[in-house]
Amino acid sequence: MKFAFVAAIISAVSAASLPYCPLPEPAQPEAPSAPAPPASSTAPAPPASSSPGSSSSGFAVGDVVGIITIHSGSDVQFQGVGVNPDNKLGIHATTENVNYVLEKGNSDGTFQVKIQNTNNFLAVTAGYLEIQPSAGMDWTIDGSDLVLSTAGNRGFVVCPSDGNTIKYSSDNCSDPVGVALHLVKPGSSP
Repeated sequence: MKFAFVAAIISAVSAASLPYCPLPEPAQPEAPSAPAPPASSTAPAPPASSSPGSSSSGFAVGDVVGIITIHSGSDVQFQGVGVNPDNKLGIHATTENVNYVLEKGNSDGTFQVKIQNTNNFLAVTAGYLEIQPSAGMDWTIDGSDLVLSTAGNRGFVVCPSDGNTIKYSSDNCSDPVGVALHLVKPGSSP
C-alpha cells in the first residue's frame, strides 16, 4: 500500500511539473547520390606543391590573405600571425590581424609575401620569420600551407619562451612547437 501511494505521488508530481517535450521526428533516409565516375588511369598525379594561381592551391598572385598557425591539440592551433615592434612575426603579436599579399610571381612558380599596404616582405633572418623593407624570400604553397621555397619544407616553430615568435628552426628555443603556416582568405574559416 505504501508503495502504491508513493508511486501515485511521484506520477502526479512528474506529470504536473514537467513540460511537454515531444520526441524528435525520426531522420528520413537520404536520397542515394549519383555514383562517382570511375577513376581514370590516364589522369596525371597532382603536383606536390602548387603556386599561386594554380587551381589546386586556391590562391593567386594579388590575393590578400591572413596567416594562421596549425598544430592540432596545441595552444598555438589557429592563432593569427602578426608583427611585433621588432619586426619579428609571432602569435599574440602586438599587431594582430595583419593581412598579407601574395605578389611578385616568378617564372618558376614561386612568389613573395608582402605585408598589405606597406613595402615590407616576409623573410627569414637569423632564424626568425620577420619582415624587411626589401624584396623578401621566395615561397610556394603546399595545399594551403606556406612553404619556404629554398628549403622545400615547412620547418617553422612557435617559440613560447621567446615571446611566441615564429622561427624557421628550433635553434635557441627551449620549448618549440612545430607549426604549419596556413593561408586563409579574410572572412573565411580554416
